[in-house]
Amino acid sequence: MFQVGHYFLLNNINFIKTPHLLKFGLAAFLFFCLGLNIKAQNLFANADFEQLNNCTEYHQDCASEAWFYIKPSATPLFTPSVVPKPFGGKDLLILPIENIYDPQKKRQFVYTMFCCPLQKGKDYKLSFYVNTAGNTFFGMDFYFRKNEFTSVNFFKDSVKASIHISKDDIVNELSGWNYVEKIYTATGDEKFCLIGNLAKEKFNFSPYQRMNKGGDVFYFIDDVVFQPVIPQPICTDYKINLDKLYAQNFRHTELVLVDNNEVVTDTITVPGVFFETDESIVKPIFKKLLDSLILNLSTKNVVNITVEGHTDSKGSQQRNIILSTQRAEAVRYYFLKSLPDLHEIIFAYGRASAFPVADNATEKGRAQNRRVKIILAYKNKSEYYFF
Repeated sequence: MFQVGHYFLLNNINFIKTPHLLKFGLAAFLFFCLGLNIKAQNLFANADFEQLNNCTEYHQDCASEAWFYIKPSATPLFTPSVVPKPFGGKDLLILPIENIYDPQKKRQFVYTMFCCPLQKGKDYKLSFYVNTAGNTFFGMDFYFRKNEFTSVNFFKDSVKASIHISKDDIVNELSGWNYVEKIYTATGDEKFCLIGNLAKEKFNFSPYQRMNKGGDVFYFIDDVVFQPVIPQPICTDYKINLDKLYAQNFRHTELVLVDNNEVVTDTITVPGVFFETDESIVKPIFKKLLDSLILNLSTKNVVNITVEGHTDSKGSQQRNIILSTQRAEAVRYYFLKSLPDLHEIIFAYGRASAFPVADNATEKGRAQNRRVKIILAYKNKSEYYFF
C-alpha cells in the first residue's frame, strides 16, 4: 500500500480472503448463488476491481483499471482502518458517498463506460455488493448518459438518477456486505455510468464518521454486474471499448475514452527550492513562472488542474502531510486569484513522502523528492518544463 501520513491511496488492498463456503457453510453458499451472474454478459469492465492501473504519474499501481474519479479526478485518500475485507479477492472500489463539511461542493463520483451501449427497451439487471463499514446505508445512485463525464460538464443538481438504490433494494446481507439487485429498462442513449450520491439533501453522518481529514465518508463496492435480463450477443465493439478503458493510465486525466483526442495532459514539476525552507510561502521567482503559466492557460479550454505537494522522508509523516498540503494549496490559491472561474476544476493534495522519484538516502535524492506537481488537462497542447 502507499502510505500518506496515516492515510492511504487506493491500490492493492492486501487482505487474506477466507473462503466463504468454508467459513459460512451452506448459508454462504446459498447467498453466493443468489448473486451469481453470467460474467460473459457483464457490461462493466474490471467488475471485481482486481485489475490495478499502473499510473504513469506515479509509476506504481494506484487505482482500479477502467474506473475513474471526477470532482476531483484523483483517487481519494482514506483512513485504512475503516476499509472492510473485500467480499471476494483482494480489492474493492472506494466510493465517496458524502462530505460532512461541504456536501454540495465536495462530493466526489466514480464513472466508467459500458463495454456495449444499452439497447432501447431492453431490461438489464444491476447487482453488486456494498459495505458501509458499520455506518447507515442512506442510499446511492447510478446515473447513465451518452456522453462521458468530466469535472466541467457534470453538475449533480441538474440530473436525476437513472437507478436509485435504497434499503429496500438490499436482497441479503452477509458479514457486513449487502447484496443489491435492481432491474432497469434502457432508453438506448446509455454509454457511460456514474456512481455516487445525487441526493439534494445531506446524508446525516456525524463528524466522528468521517474517513479522512477532509471529511469524506465512503461506501465500499465489490463485484458489480450489469447484464441483460435476456442474454444477447456481445456487441462488435466490445473489445475496442474495453481497450479504450484500459488504455487510460494517467489518474488525473479525463475525456480519454470516446472521441476526445484533442484533450491533452501536461505535467509541470516544480522543485521545492521555490518555497522557503519548511514553509509554504511561494518565492517571488516561482510567482513569475506561475504568472506565465496562468497567462497561457487563460486562452485555453481547461478541463482539470491537479496540484500535488510532495516531501522527502525526513521529519514526521504528520508534519510532511501538513507541509505538502499547504504548499499545494498555496499554488491552488495563486491560480484562483487570477483565474477564479477555475474553482470547480482545480484541486490540491498533500502526498507527503508517499511517491518518491529519487532515493531518500541521499541529499540529492531528497531534494528531487521535495517538489510540487501541477497536472494540467486542456484542449490545446503546450509543454512546460520548470527546472
